[in-house]
Amino acid sequence: MRCFIFEKTPYRRTLYIWASVVPLFNPMRNISLNYGQRLALMPNGQFYVEVPDDLSPFGTNLGQSLSGEPLRQLLTTDSIEAFIRTFPFDESNERPSIVLDYGIANCLAGRLDVGVRLLERVGGLPFVDSFSMQIKTLAKQRLLELKQGESVFLDAIDACERANTAAHFPKHPIGNKRQVSQ
Repeated sequence: MRCFIFEKTPYRRTLYIWASVVPLFNPMRNISLNYGQRLALMPNGQFYVEVPDDLSPFGTNLGQSLSGEPLRQLLTTDSIEAFIRTFPFDESNERPSIVLDYGIANCLAGRLDVGVRLLERVGGLPFVDSFSMQIKTLAKQRLLELKQGESVFLDAIDACERANTAAHFPKHPIGNKRQVSQ
């Protein structure tokens, strides 16, 4: 999913705006900012925008600003390959959720050796908090699905994408299909 995310700042009537790519192939409670960048839309390069009392011209101006270069750049991340190219994996990263994302992305891109290595790596990461343990369990599940066959793995990823779409974008046609079929 490619999107612009509006993040509240600690200051009154100001927002950060992010151009972000959010993989939907892992369960997620919230949309993350793991793969994106904070935009500096103001002429002075500041990374926040001030929200005026009169929202009409503000919204129009903000829409015009985002529909230019920020949107063009965001739209270039239009495939798993483009995701991997745009956000190259940092081998020093030990966040289980990030390593899991890249493991699955590489498997989906046909680089099973890299993907399997990353999925196996998740299990060896030192974190033991409940979230990390869920990620480790999911990585083991994805490895098992791969061993059972490509179609089993792809079906699990597809189900996860449908569930995320239904949970976060209930009015999207895929989200509606998911809700109707339950």
